[in-house]
Amino acid sequence: SECLREGVWEGLAPAELAACASALVFESRQTDDASAPQLPDGASREALGEMIRLWGHLDALEEQHALDFQREPDLGFAWSAYRWSQGHSLDSVLREADMPAGDFVRWTRQVIDLLDQIGDALVLLLEGMLGVDQHHHHFGEAHRVERVGDRELLQLFIDARATAQAGGVVDAEAATLPFMLDRDGVA
Repeated sequence: SECLREGVWEGLAPAELAACASALVFESRQTDDASAPQLPDGASREALGEMIRLWGHLDALEEQHALDFQREPDLGFAWSAYRWSQGHSLDSVLREADMPAGDFVRWTRQVIDLLDQIGDALVLLLEGMLGVDQHHHHFGEAHRVERVGDRELLQLFIDARATAQAGGVVDAEAATLPFMLDRDGVA
């Protein structure tokens, strides 16, 4: 929620957001002395750095109040999530990741689940901003989870131009999101 509030993901392309989301769910099996993971260049690298900074701030607050429930974002799956979201073959992504296919599928599903939650949060945020009765409308696209594949699902949660379901009153084109993308994922 802090990443949304702080605009950390603003302007990210779908693959960049997938890389960032992966850092919040992935947990490496390797020890702390492992080499630094490969990261995408550009906006996602900056966003991942900002996520680490935010975690540090939250971790300090937890320590002040004798709490401990957050873990540091793990960047170990960011490159794989990024490459897969860009449409690279599963074989090439698995070879680069040196990861069993089952682990890759498990982590990818967790990234998609998180993107689902982010999408739902954005729907509620937009509905609240626009005064939409949430019992009668949702930005329908975000709730088609079972009917689409993984890559399409990533796009649905990131696509700022999703159309309203029949009977909805929201003008999605007029809504302001933390990131704006066209159909190709280009801002």
